[in-house]
Amino acid sequence: MRIFIISHTFSGDGSSLVLLETCSHLIREYGWRIDAIVPPNLPSNSSQALANSGVYPILRGDFDDYDLGIVNCLVNAMFLDQIPRSMPTILWAHEAETALAFLRKGGEEWCKRLQKASCIIFQTPWQSKVFFSYIDPMLHERIYILPNPIPTSSIMGDASSSLNNSVNIVSVGKLTPLKRQQDLIEAVVHLSNFYPVHCNLIGGLEYLSFIPPASRDLLLKYSYLFTLSGELSRKETLKYISVADIFCFPSASESFGLAPLEAGMLKKPVILRNLEVYQYIGWRHGENCLFFDDVGEQTLVECIKTFILDNEIRKNLAEGAFNLATNFSKNSGQFFKEFRQLCLRISKS
Repeated sequence: MRIFIISHTFSGDGSSLVLLETCSHLIREYGWRIDAIVPPNLPSNSSQALANSGVYPILRGDFDDYDLGIVNCLVNAMFLDQIPRSMPTILWAHEAETALAFLRKGGEEWCKRLQKASCIIFQTPWQSKVFFSYIDPMLHERIYILPNPIPTSSIMGDASSSLNNSVNIVSVGKLTPLKRQQDLIEAVVHLSNFYPVHCNLIGGLEYLSFIPPASRDLLLKYSYLFTLSGELSRKETLKYISVADIFCFPSASESFGLAPLEAGMLKKPVILRNLEVYQYIGWRHGENCLFFDDVGEQTLVECIKTFILDNEIRKNLAEGAFNLATNFSKNSGQFFKEFRQLCLRISKS
């Protein structure tokens, strides 16, 4: 089997991580050849990620040489226009409400573009529900629901019942307005008046200038409270999560949320913004995480305070997060099996 993949990035976010984990499995276990069509100025971190997964970067290729194509993320759906209709193609949708802006702007033309995909993969029924009314009814039978795998079972953490001298908070994700690290920055500065806290923000910094100026000012004024680690390898990221006291994921829009489940796999207490999609994944407030809202009593500051002050809650919810993540980890084999079967079913070969 020969496959080509197209993506706007091959490192630094959950969509690229899951794509390359899947490619690596197919290459390693079945000997498939997978090429990534890349731009001439491919960033070094993406080049390294492709090399680590066994995927070959190519500047261009003859589509006739391949059995199947994979277009990663709805934001890259325009590449379907360049792929022959005779080429079986999977469109792997990792976005949620954020992609609706592209869809509404493109209107009818955007919907027609989706018809060129042989199938569309969503991670949750909620995600497909978001797009259901915008997708041609004829395409509904081409929709597949495949929850992302969590392949972190080899890296284990401990649910510590007591905190050290400083409370170590870790967050993962590119620093962008949508990921809402600005809320965490404000919360950490406020809490520093009462508790010894430190926050490690892991993720690409290329969009840092787009977060609110007030938040950037806080990062400068209280630089001793924060570490801006930038984009790290997955191994390094998991290493930092494994020594965290609290994992906070303040993102305002997610289609699945891989990082919180990885933190759960490492037995870390998890704080999440109260998003509808998390109900479909299995996150439950007070059972395996704490949800926070922008208004009301259950704010981000209050959630962090709860974990700081209550060892029992912190330990119990970390165990709950671990149990949830373990379910996805155990199902990784089933995911890879179903993904391979889907590829075989719609490919040329």
